[in-house]
Amino acid sequence: MNIVLLGCPGAGKGTQAAVLCEKYGLAHISTGELFRSEIASKSPLGLKVEGFVNKGNLVPDEVVVEIVAGKLESLESGWLLDGFPRTLRQAEELDRYLATSGKRIDFVLLLSVSEEVVIKRLAGRGREDDSDATVRKRLMVFRDLTQPLAAYYRGHGLLQEFDGAPSEDQVSSALTVFLEESAAKSGS
Repeated sequence: MNIVLLGCPGAGKGTQAAVLCEKYGLAHISTGELFRSEIASKSPLGLKVEGFVNKGNLVPDEVVVEIVAGKLESLESGWLLDGFPRTLRQAEELDRYLATSGKRIDFVLLLSVSEEVVIKRLAGRGREDDSDATVRKRLMVFRDLTQPLAAYYRGHGLLQEFDGAPSEDQVSSALTVFLEESAAKSGS
């Protein structure tokens, strides 16, 4: 099973990714972790990423996809992409890579949470970058990037939206029920 998990900051992606990966034996792929690993290894790609990060710039889409593709290449079984792709271009590039490698995305799961819930959750973390104004700006940027991405995956019949506001256990249960019913329908 290959899953893309999307959700705004504070939607519970990290928590749900951990639950799903453990339950289904999926490799958890987070671009942040991949960047740190590449930088630490001092690989040519890692040095390229470090250059962008040190200048405070976003890592270009083609470099992000190259890193993710390299990781997917090394995997024998299922995976969960946590918060990637972030842009429509990344999604299109990922699809091109997957088509050439004989792999595919089975599900795109979007955790939806209201702005009020996100602010309450993130303000509770107490980080400097989690002030109300900063959180609202991060949500606005997320929505601007995610709406075309959600439409893209909805158009491909892959997007399934879930309410991320209930408790962690309730969200996990909803995700699990959906995945197990879908697997039963497809006979896998």
